[in-house]
Amino acid sequence: MKLVLIGAGNVATHLGKAFKKAGHEVLQVYSRSEASAKELAKKLRCSFTVDATAINHKADVYLIAVSDNSIKDVVRLLSNCNLETSNRKPLFLHTSGSVSINVFEKKFSRYGVIYPPYPFTKTKTVSLKSIAITVEAGDSETLRKVKRLCSDLSRNVVELNSEQRKNLHLAAVFANNFTNHFLVLAEQILEKKNMSLDLLRPLILESAKRIQHNSPSAMQTGPARRGDTATLEEHLLLLKDDPKLQAIYKLISANIEEISGIKM
Repeated sequence: MKLVLIGAGNVATHLGKAFKKAGHEVLQVYSRSEASAKELAKKLRCSFTVDATAINHKADVYLIAVSDNSIKDVVRLLSNCNLETSNRKPLFLHTSGSVSINVFEKKFSRYGVIYPPYPFTKTKTVSLKSIAITVEAGDSETLRKVKRLCSDLSRNVVELNSEQRKNLHLAAVFANNFTNHFLVLAEQILEKKNMSLDLLRPLILESAKRIQHNSPSAMQTGPARRGDTATLEEHLLLLKDDPKLQAIYKLISANIEEISGIKM
């Protein structure tokens, strides 16, 4: 199929490369940033534009990979570009985990969503084969086409509706963004006492390995899981000069105790 990428960020970069590797043709990259559009177009060996009126009209798929708060405006922009005609109805897809498929309603005939819950970065090469790609579409025929398209990229294509996808995105924030933030806090605690995060890297890696084949609830350890009141109180004392961090520690520990059924 022939694709036009709308956006030139992390997701657009990885999906563009993956589609090209799978044998599809990327015709063009459109972005508001000329530098990023030009950079991605060079990698994909295709044309680029920053002018919406110059977006290629011959694509089978227009893949919208922009920030969540820009999708509605981009859909409106594309709907004004006459990319769809009575004889030609391309497929429009966005890649957001949190934006409903309803953003496309009354704008296009064929539309859907593909969302891979993965923290893409431009600098790291990733194979999508083992990464889940969740899909949704406006009708059953379009859904079949979206599934077929994504099966060229991944062995794990999963149909989710918008509500399910939003909750998956929420879970991803806890699993990735919040987890990383806790590592930031851990690093700050160590640095205040002239220690390096390197001391904890083996522990961090082991924790990630354990949940590959086990439920996280079964792998929970620590003083809150054990009901170790003395250690919890000692940790809170160490955090006495940082009330915000102390409050976070109390809240998370109490939640672990509740989920684990610990009675203090």
